[in-house]
Amino acid sequence: LRSPLDPGGDEQSISLAGVFSMTGREDLALTVDRLALDHLLEAFDPPDTIAGQLSAETHLGGTAVSPVLTGRLSIDSGLVNQYSYRALHLGFDYDEERLTWSSSLLPHQGDSLAITGFAPVNLSLTGEGDRLYRDRPFEVKIATAGLPLSIIQASGQEFKNVDGFITADLAIAGTVDAPAVSGGCGLRDGTFALPRYGMEYKDILTNLSITDATVTLDTLQVRRDKGVLTGTGTLQFEKDMLTGVIKTTQFDFLANEFYLVRSKDYQVQMSGDGRLTGNSLEPKFAGTITVLRSSLYLPALMEEAAAAQAAADQSMPLLVKATLAADTLTDSTAALKIRQGEIDTTAVDWYKHLRGQFKVTIPRNTWLRSPDMNLEIGEGDLDLVKNGPDFELFGPLKIMRGQYNLYGKRFTILQGSLLFQGGAEYNPEVAMQAQYIFRTADREKKTLKLDVSGKAFTPVLQFTIDDNVIEEKDAIAYVMYGRSMEELTSGQQSDAGAAQADLAKGAAANMLSNQLSQTLGSKLGLDVVDISSQGSLAAATMTVGKYLTNNLFMSYQRSVGQTQEQEATPEIVTLEYELNKHLFLQLLQGDEKSSGVDFIFKFQH
Repeated sequence: LRSPLDPGGDEQSISLAGVFSMTGREDLALTVDRLALDHLLEAFDPPDTIAGQLSAETHLGGTAVSPVLTGRLSIDSGLVNQYSYRALHLGFDYDEERLTWSSSLLPHQGDSLAITGFAPVNLSLTGEGDRLYRDRPFEVKIATAGLPLSIIQASGQEFKNVDGFITADLAIAGTVDAPAVSGGCGLRDGTFALPRYGMEYKDILTNLSITDATVTLDTLQVRRDKGVLTGTGTLQFEKDMLTGVIKTTQFDFLANEFYLVRSKDYQVQMSGDGRLTGNSLEPKFAGTITVLRSSLYLPALMEEAAAAQAAADQSMPLLVKATLAADTLTDSTAALKIRQGEIDTTAVDWYKHLRGQFKVTIPRNTWLRSPDMNLEIGEGDLDLVKNGPDFELFGPLKIMRGQYNLYGKRFTILQGSLLFQGGAEYNPEVAMQAQYIFRTADREKKTLKLDVSGKAFTPVLQFTIDDNVIEEKDAIAYVMYGRSMEELTSGQQSDAGAAQADLAKGAAANMLSNQLSQTLGSKLGLDVVDISSQGSLAAATMTVGKYLTNNLFMSYQRSVGQTQEQEATPEIVTLEYELNKHLFLQLLQGDEKSSGVDFIFKFQH
C-alpha cells in the first residue's frame, strides 16, 4: 500500500507492506518519505508551530508475544515555534524485552545533543505482563559540549537576543526503584531577553554537578547593566535525585544593584541577599532586600490589563469610583486583584510547606503610576512573610510626593502613607491628603482638599473647601466646573455662555497638559513631569525631575506666559540629597525670595 501525499504524486509518500497476523510470524514494514509535518499537523490545530520533513523506516518482526522492532527516523530542516534546527535523528531496536535507542539533535551551529540508552520494557502486542520492569537495570546518557541556548525558543516564549551554550554530561543508571544520577551540566556566555516581562540578562554562567543524591550549584552569575546576581548551594535528596524527596537544602544568593526586571511597565533594581534552607516538609527562606529603584505601572499588574490600558483615557478615575454605590464597585475592584490568585499551587507540596520572611527596605525612588496617578513611595521597611498558604505583606510606607489627575485637573499630594497588614490580598490601609487650587467663575482663589482613608480598593473620600467639609457631588462639580452643584442647577446668568466657553478652554488646557506630561515622562525617561496650565491656555508652569543617583533628586521649574492675576515666577532648580535615612539636604536656586539651603530632618513616630 503506497499513498502519495502531495499534488505531484511522488515527492511525499507513506507506504506499508508485509504481514500482520497476531497469530504467526510478523513481517510488516512502514516507510515514510519526506512528509511535511506542518501540512500533516494542520488539521489538528496544534498549539505550537511544528515543521520539517519527516522520513522513517520501521520493521516489525518476531511474534505478537515476542516482537522484534527496528526503526530509523529523521526530521530535516526542523522548526518548533521560533527554534529551527538542521536535523533530528533517532534510531531504536527492541528484542527480548530490551529497548535501546540513540538520538541526536543537530543545530545549525554549535555542538549536537546526544541522548542514548536502554530500558527493560515489555512491548508485547498481546498486552500481557508488565510494561516496565522496575527491578532490571536501565541507562540514559545525555551529552553535549556546547548546544546553542537558542533551543529555549522552542518553548513558545518570545525570547530575543539569545546567545550562549549549554554543556551537559549526565548519566542516569541503576533500576527504576533505585536510580543513580551522576555528572554535571551548565551554561556559559549566556544571554537572553524576554521583553514581555522586562527581563534582559547577559554573561550568564552556571555550573551544576551531581554526585549520588547531592546536587551542587558550584557557580551562578547573571549580569544586567552594572548589576550582578550570584549564587551557590547544595541540594541533597533522601535516596536519589529522581524521588524528589529533599533531605537538606542550602542555597545562598547575593544581588548588587541588579535589575530583576526593567520594561516600560515596571522595573525593579535591588541589592540584598537571600537564603533557602530546610527539607521537603519544612522548606524555609530568609533574607534582606533593598529596593534601590522601582517603577510599577498599576494597570499592567491588574487583571485584563490590556483592556484597561486601551480604555484609560475614557475610563473613570479610580478615586471617583469610590463615590459610587457599593454594587457598582464589584467589577472595578475585582480588576485590581493581583495575579497571584491565578496561580494554582494546591498540588505543590514544597510551596505549601514553604515558610519564611524577607525584610524589604524601600528608601525612596519607588514610583506607582497609572493614567491618573504618579506617586513616589518610600521610607519604609516591609516584611514579606509566608506562615500559611499565601505570601503576606506587613509594614508602613510613606507617600513622598506625586499627583492625581481627576477629570483633567491635577491634585497635588501633600502627605500620605500606606499600611500593609497582611492577608492574601495586597490591599493596604491608605491615609492620604491632596489638594487642588483653582479659581471660581468669579476668579476667587479656592483650595479643594481631598482626604483619602480606608482600604486601597475601597477608599473613603472626604472633600473640604477652605477647611469646610462639602459633599462629594459638590467636590466633583468644583473640579469639573469651578462651582458647586447648587450653582449649576440654580439657573444660568446672562453671560453663562461666555463663562462656560472660558471654563471649557481651561478644561481643555489642563487635559492637554496632563497628556503632554505623560508622553514626555515616558519618552525622556523622567521620574516627574508636571505641566500645570492654571486653567488657561495662556499660562503654564512646567516642572521636570529625575533621580540622578539613588540618593540625589533634581528638579527644574519654569513658568511660561502670565495671567493678569499672577506675578512673574522665577526659574527654580532644586537639588535634594539624602544624607541618611533621617537627614536630607535641599538646595534651591531661584530669585532672592526662593533661593536657599535647607536641612530636613525626618522621623517616624
